[in-house]
This record gives sequence, C-alpha cells and structure tokens, in this order.
Amino acid sequence: MLGSGGFALAVIALCLLLAGPLRWVLLPLGALGSMPLTAYSAHVLSIVLVGGPGAFFSSNAVWAATAVGLLVVTTLWSMFFGRGPLERLVGRGAAAMAAVPRR
Repeated sequence: MLGSGGFALAVIALCLLLAGPLRWVLLPLGALGSMPLTAYSAHVLSIVLVGGPGAFFSSNAVWAATAVGLLVVTTLWSMFFGRGPLERLVGRGAAAMAAVPRR
C-alpha cells in the first residue's frame, strides 16, 4: 500500500511539474475535460449520425476523427464561451434546486 501510494504521489508530482511548461500542449485536453457531458453527448450523436443506430466500425479512423474533432471543437468552445452547453444546463438546474424558496 505504501509503495503504490508513493508511486501515485510521484506521478502526481511529475504531472504538476510538466503542467507548467506544457500548458499550451495540454490545453485541448483540459478543454475536453472541462465539458465531459457535452463531449460524450456529441461523440454518441456523431457516431449515430455517421453509422446509424447500433453502428459497428471495424476501422479506428472514425474513432480517431471524432476524438480529434472533439479536441478541436471543445478547445474553441472553451476559448470563446467557457463552460459547455450541457454543463451550463445542469448547473442552472442544480442552482434552481438548491435555491431557497421564497415565502
């Protein structure tokens, strides 16, 4: 347990050390990670639109194209609009449910 915990700490420290110099390289991954619900929904929708419901692709080209497309689109969206549209929707719903009702 101590060995795996120490290894985990070493990996986290390495990631933190590399995050500064590689900030611009990692920006698309950060943008994609900031809107997972939107990215997942767009990914499923694109697969259904390309191959139809229950599609099976034997080539990895479709998966690579959707991955690169999502990296580009989420990076641009994050630069110009901030949070993803589905994340905003969920946030508004959560804020409305957490609000104290007026009497």
